[in-house]
Amino acid sequence: MAMVRRPVTCSAPVHAATLIALSLLLASVPARARRSDHYTLKGAEVHMSPCVKQALAPIAAAFHSRTKRALVVTDGTRTVDEQARLLFLNLEESKNIVRLYAAKTLAREITDAYEKLPVAQRRTKGTATIARTLRAQVARGAYLSKHMREGAVDLRIHDLSSAHRKILRREIRRHKIQLVDESRGKRPHYHLNFMGCLRPIPENKRGREKSASSESFQRPPPRSHRQTPASDR
Repeated sequence: MAMVRRPVTCSAPVHAATLIALSLLLASVPARARRSDHYTLKGAEVHMSPCVKQALAPIAAAFHSRTKRALVVTDGTRTVDEQARLLFLNLEESKNIVRLYAAKTLAREITDAYEKLPVAQRRTKGTATIARTLRAQVARGAYLSKHMREGAVDLRIHDLSSAHRKILRREIRRHKIQLVDESRGKRPHYHLNFMGCLRPIPENKRGREKSASSESFQRPPPRSHRQTPASDR
């Protein structure tokens, strides 16, 4: 019996689909690890506006030039829910957020709303209560944090030497970016405010209340990198 040999064929559509999938995979890498910009994102959940990316790039490049290290961005733009979860953690740890944030009126509102909850309900209803308070503030044009207006990032520093931290602080200030040193907290980091990147507050909401953007920024002393009492987060 003669053996019938079946021709080997290659499906062009499948091949093309594979190439497209690989291209998309490769394209997604810079979103998580921007090595060309000398910084990486801690995870896919970290987002930055194009304006902040552009402003951060020269700082990261200068830092890399002097240390051969890339910066790690641990936090960027925050949604109301993301901000609420962070505030809940702070309050659950008995932190005084009125001291932590420069927008003290807004921080007090959040603290009051949280503390009005029965202690037994704080773990289950705390985050939702804080989020509801934040949304009411945003509705009147008041923002507790510049993270909520696409104008701030946090940088990892726990793995940087004191010499590298000093270099980073100098480069941040050389590029005229506001720096808040949060190195003494439970989650040490440098908080950077990019004032020129803040998402504008709608005209019909401006002036209703003093918000985080209008609170005075307490800049750290030039020759000290101690944490400021009220950080403009």
